[in-house]
Amino acid sequence: MLMLIGILIFLVTFYFIITEKYPKSLVSIIGGGLMVVIRILNEEQALEVVGYNLEILVLLIGMMIIVEIMSETGIFQWIAIKLAQVVKGDPIKILVLLSIVTATCSAFLDNVTTILLIVPVTIFLANRLKLDPKPFVLMQIFMSNIGGTATMIGDPPNLIIG
Repeated sequence: MLMLIGILIFLVTFYFIITEKYPKSLVSIIGGGLMVVIRILNEEQALEVVGYNLEILVLLIGMMIIVEIMSETGIFQWIAIKLAQVVKGDPIKILVLLSIVTATCSAFLDNVTTILLIVPVTIFLANRLKLDPKPFVLMQIFMSNIGGTATMIGDPPNLIIG
């Protein structure tokens, strides 16, 4: 019975994370807390998992804080507009430059976070230039994965393997 409750808690938590109805960190803490309160995990097991991966968690939290601060400054929108101005609105050149920016950012930030920040800017830029944003977004996804594998901090699995 506890296993079914645990699966249910996991699925509900995962649903709220995917739909982003509430902050992911809050949903994760509540889901994990429920697992401990209901005794699916004991306190030692929960702390052991957190302690074993503490350096990875601290790095990801730090990156998220930096990215949140950067996004509030509007630097990503500024970069997109400057790129469009430099290439004078040429779609191919914009595609290449946004891909390079995405790969570079993804090498130094978490690639998922990079995509979440740059894709809205890309869609904004494509709509302003009356272009289809799909090729731009797909290329950024590919370049984010490539850039993320370039460094240990660009992709969480790299950090775990390292």
